[in-house]
Amino acid sequence: MNRYLDIIRKKAEKGDPKFQHELAFEYFSGKKLKKDDSLAVDWWLKSAKKKYGKAYYNLAYMYFTGCGVAKNLKKAIKYHVLSSKKKHPYQAVSVFWLGYNIYLNQKKVMKIKNKIFSIISISLLILITAIIAILGLPCLALPREYTAKLINFWSKIMLSFFKNFDGLDWDVQGINNIPNGPFVVASKHQSVWDTIFFTAFFSDAAMVLKRIIILIPFYGLHAIKAKMIWLDRKGHSKALKKLIKQGENCKKEKRPIVIFPEGTRSRVGQKNKYKPGVTALYKFLNIPCIPVALNSGVYWETKGLKRNKGKIIVKFMEPIEPGLSRDEFEKKLETVIENETEILVESAIN
Repeated sequence: MNRYLDIIRKKAEKGDPKFQHELAFEYFSGKKLKKDDSLAVDWWLKSAKKKYGKAYYNLAYMYFTGCGVAKNLKKAIKYHVLSSKKKHPYQAVSVFWLGYNIYLNQKKVMKIKNKIFSIISISLLILITAIIAILGLPCLALPREYTAKLINFWSKIMLSFFKNFDGLDWDVQGINNIPNGPFVVASKHQSVWDTIFFTAFFSDAAMVLKRIIILIPFYGLHAIKAKMIWLDRKGHSKALKKLIKQGENCKKEKRPIVIFPEGTRSRVGQKNKYKPGVTALYKFLNIPCIPVALNSGVYWETKGLKRNKGKIIVKFMEPIEPGLSRDEFEKKLETVIENETEILVESAIN
């Protein structure tokens, strides 16, 4: 056994690529020599310099798995290319692994590019918001309408940013269903994009927002000045009374009231329990309620800022006129929103 190994070692040291490959394999297998992946790689590199085909394949494997050498997809691809050009039993296998390695390498590169792009996009988003909010601080000392225009302007800038920088477009359907005078918009809520859209689409929308929004630097101050409607979900009946009172003020000013009946964002295909706020506005204000379906969750993740290219559809449905009982209204509203949202989501996915 030792004589056999001595012969292999001597011929390998003399530069014979076949025996360099054999010696490397013995170090790799650990059957006749103590296993040492690093030495195996060293001898295969020497064999590869002499253009020995089997060494190419084994080096490709070592670089792909990280055995005895730092994992390196580019070098794995390089040696699979060299191996695939040699006519030996490993050729077909090497061609397969070549394709797989190229796929993994491209996937890794794309993942890095997308991450960098996402960081740049989010940074620009925060920067633009901060600049507009700070420059708009003087609006806080002016009548409410100026702050409302500022929020509308910021929202339009954001939508334009998403469209031109991220390739995220949108289309609005059913505009003819929007009546004159005050009304309530009850919309499906799947992403941050939804809130931005409605403050851009309506010049002076009264968004029903959670009180925690007040804590957002600068934006909270502007939202208060614009007289958005604040809802404390822990307040129950007391919160509903405040909601109705604020809603009555918006009705007098003929401002559209926008509310998300589920109270929070829902993932695509998910339906949260509808809260009583929308019913309270419909019954006590005695104004039409427009159900709105959308599919923003297909392109924008529900709990975050990650987004993809595509076209979001926002569809205004026929208004639900005043006069229905609580149960009739809630059943009709939920059925219309959920059914149409499902259609929009399916059309986007398919």
